Amino acid sequence: MYSEISCFKKNTLSIFVWFLIAYTFIGAVGIPKGFNYSILMIFLCSVIFLLLGSKASKFVENKDDKLLMWSYFMFALSVITINALHGFKVRDLDYSLRFVFAIPILLFLLRTKSHKEFIWYGVMLGALLAFAFALYQRVILGMVRAQGDEISINFGDISMMLGLMSFTAALYFLDRKNVFWVCISIIAGASVLLFYLGLEVVGWLYH
Repeated sequence: MYSEISCFKKNTLSIFVWFLIAYTFIGAVGIPKGFNYSILMIFLCSVIFLLLGSKASKFVENKDDKLLMWSYFMFALSVITINALHGFKVRDLDYSLRFVFAIPILLFLLRTKSHKEFIWYGVMLGALLAFAFALYQRVILGMVRAQGDEISINFGDISMMLGLMSFTAALYFLDRKNVFWVCISIIAGASVLLFYLGLEVVGWLYH
């Protein structure tokens, strides 16, 4: 009975964490600072997990994963060193520490059951949400450039990224012979890219 409850808790936790990961893509354009909240919650879960768990070295069995984490740490350390030598700037410190904070998250994800498909669900929903926001602001509100809840350049960059990633999602679901999600991902990617290559090309690409 205890093992069943423990297994249920682990599965629930893994689903919750991968949902938060998907939410970072959904909240990237449609919800003010939405991705910040999800990333913060994932980070807090990872820290708690590491504090309650055993040695971090036991979590990483793959050599490539270890190299990736060390590269994050060394990059952050080099940036901090250069920053200290050329005048301390809090902004630069913030950028470098993000790579350090990514390490416990990676350790945490390696110990949870993978739900990779959640990432692609989030990407597709984020792309469709970006298209809906852009269409609403341009057509209904009559704005010169769609910008969501931020400046138009950032909104355009993120929207285009989600659109391109949606085509990658199509390949993922095509490999699994899931026709429904292949169609949804193509629609999500095409809607964003066609919008920005059409209505927004002058306002975004050339400004």
